Amino acid sequence: MLSKTKLYDVLIEAGIKSGDIAHVQSDLRRIGVIEGVDSRQGILNFYYNSIKDVIGIDGTISVYTMYLDYGRKGIPFDVVNTKSQSGVFSEYIRCLDGSVRSIHPIVSTCANGLKAEELCGGDHFSGHGGASPWARLHRNDAWIVSLGLGSLPGGTSFIHYIESYYGVPYLYQKVFDTPVYYNNRKLDGTFTLNVHYLDFQIEYSTMEFRKSLVDSGKALLRPLGNSDIFICKASVMVEEGIKALSMNRYAFLKNPPKFIQGKIPFDGPLY
Repeated sequence: MLSKTKLYDVLIEAGIKSGDIAHVQSDLRRIGVIEGVDSRQGILNFYYNSIKDVIGIDGTISVYTMYLDYGRKGIPFDVVNTKSQSGVFSEYIRCLDGSVRSIHPIVSTCANGLKAEELCGGDHFSGHGGASPWARLHRNDAWIVSLGLGSLPGGTSFIHYIESYYGVPYLYQKVFDTPVYYNNRKLDGTFTLNVHYLDFQIEYSTMEFRKSLVDSGKALLRPLGNSDIFICKASVMVEEGIKALSMNRYAFLKNPPKFIQGKIPFDGPLY
């Protein structure tokens, strides 16, 4: 059972303080029961209030509000009305007064707080490009917080920003033409996203990378209820991620891709 003070104490231990940005990805089901809280709304309020108690009125909470059906099924995306597919806490933040959601459908983010507009507002058609919310999280040196995801192969989608920032060879820019709407207006622009090739048995595993961050004291991993919480500064993750990828371009994968000689990206034709 998670005590009411445990989450607050761990956030403080990590070094999060008033005015900071916390980018949260979560699977709250894995954490389990909270002491003295027995309703769905009460659970969501608990996590929100615990984080806000630490970052204060000048702080900002960011969440991942992806909509994968846009890319997988070709279903149009409405920035204002389409629900998040990133879990109940992300949807909770999306629906709060004052929240700002980014326009990219697949890697959409949403923020609530002082820097919500700075993080998620404006046009940004490239999923992980320099104008994306992920780049803005990096420039603002946000805290990357994984609730109940620390033992999973991914844990945080910020990893994909690091891949794009470095330029790994197993990703390519995919172009999407399914409509995106904002306030009943179709947005004019070409949405793109770095995605991995499907033909080369690519499987993610960032456990070793995150373990190295924890073992070196550059990230914090603590038990939280039935699961755990992982916390690291965005700048640290980028710096250490670049070091890892410089030594091994496939550091975030379970195994190197099974590239085929003469087939893109392995010595294929040039355009």
